[in-house]
Amino acid sequence: MLQQFNLQSPGVLPDPIREWAIALAIKSGVSFEFALMTLLSAMASAVCGLKVVERPDGGIEQTSLIVFAQAPPAYGKTRLYKHVFKAHQAMDVKRLTAFIAATSRVRKGGSRGSAGSDDLELRLRLTMLQDTSKFGLLEVIHGIGESVSLSTHEGNLILNSNLFRNDGLEMATTLWDGEGTIQTNRRGKVMVAMKATANILVMVQDDVREAYCKKHGEHARSIGFFSRTLFVNAPAWRNAPFYPVPVQGDCLADYYDRVQTFLSRKFDRMERASLQPTSTQGPEAGADDLNAVDGCGSEAGVYEQDSAEFTADEPTFDQEVLALTPEAANLYFELQQEMQRNWSGHLYMQDALDRAMQNVLRIAGIMQAFVDDRAPVSAAVLNAAYHVVDFCLGQFSAVFPPEPIKFAPCKLIRIKIPPQQRAAQRVREDAQAIVDGVCALCQLRKEADVPVSDVRERLGIYPLRFRAGLALLEDEARVLLTGKGREMRISIVPSNTGNPAPHNWPEVGH
Repeated sequence: MLQQFNLQSPGVLPDPIREWAIALAIKSGVSFEFALMTLLSAMASAVCGLKVVERPDGGIEQTSLIVFAQAPPAYGKTRLYKHVFKAHQAMDVKRLTAFIAATSRVRKGGSRGSAGSDDLELRLRLTMLQDTSKFGLLEVIHGIGESVSLSTHEGNLILNSNLFRNDGLEMATTLWDGEGTIQTNRRGKVMVAMKATANILVMVQDDVREAYCKKHGEHARSIGFFSRTLFVNAPAWRNAPFYPVPVQGDCLADYYDRVQTFLSRKFDRMERASLQPTSTQGPEAGADDLNAVDGCGSEAGVYEQDSAEFTADEPTFDQEVLALTPEAANLYFELQQEMQRNWSGHLYMQDALDRAMQNVLRIAGIMQAFVDDRAPVSAAVLNAAYHVVDFCLGQFSAVFPPEPIKFAPCKLIRIKIPPQQRAAQRVREDAQAIVDGVCALCQLRKEADVPVSDVRERLGIYPLRFRAGLALLEDEARVLLTGKGREMRISIVPSNTGNPAPHNWPEVGH
């Protein structure tokens, strides 16, 4: 697996998003990357269906994501979920309360709103669903340009539903694309969803994800579901993560405010779109009627109206388009070539690589919307999105490792190696083991150097062999030793001889 860029380093991500992810990680006790991908999914749920990104070729890319966040039990998934979706849940409570009040007025014979709205069917639109079937999801998104977020911290519930099996997965991929039409006739009830989008977040335990992949993984990959999915895996260590940069103030308040703003605008757009096919009242009158029930949506009889009332052959709806700056458009093609160079040798990942730049554009649009939605997507934001997807490709390679190569049986030929040559080979192997041990401890502790005694204890190499390997590394100037005795510390000297590059090391003080 390729070395991944340190997403937590200053300057990699836009400042507010980096600060939000650090704050969420600290509050929840999870890794930065785990918090970041959950945060991006929550941000996507706020803007998907509202904003789209214009590709350099003139096409449109949605801002919905599919994220699988895998972690062991008691890792902090539930805590993180509550913090990330706090504003979403508050919005859903508000809309549910308004919907119940409006329904009560209708049952008592009261008006639904202003004059002319009596033919409208009250409809509850919510920000999120935590558990649903494919038919239940279609009931939510039927209509024109609807959007919903399917998010859960109990992934076993949704993975066991029919939405994540067989044709349900094909429906999920269609909703990721945001194009086409999904229709069904169940018990005489016709449901049609046109140009609908769904943002999906599944937080799941390791064994549950493995069981699902064993049973449905081949089908999920063959239809392109997993190629659209961004994976993040909790690190193997269970200690509390270390974040040397403190978060100033309650930076999450700004995040919550922006989520509520985007959600309100999105619901307003969907409610106007549901009324768009009719010409008797117009979008403006429909919006006023919907506002009369505190934003709880209503839907015109889209499929029962006379065809003469349709204003266009294909219903359309307004979406806010985020274009790329000229610099970002040029950078897009450079990043596309770089990603191919970095990952093209991993043939078992080709399906994920084919969708990678689509996810780059989607994440770039999501980030830009939360940084400044009045400006086009900058080159810096596009580059940040590239590093996020590059990280997720590395996570994909861990979830779906390559198949082991099967060799035909052959006759073993014993080659006698002279004792001196064998001893020299052993010293070199021990030296490489020391380098690997230092790398692992530095990355784990986020330090530039570590005690020599800790490395020897971790490796379990006999003292004489350890000193011989260490001496070889000193002679070749591959390591730097400081201090004496038990206080001696060791660090790796970056070079072109196989040692890691400087940017792959933890940045001390950041």
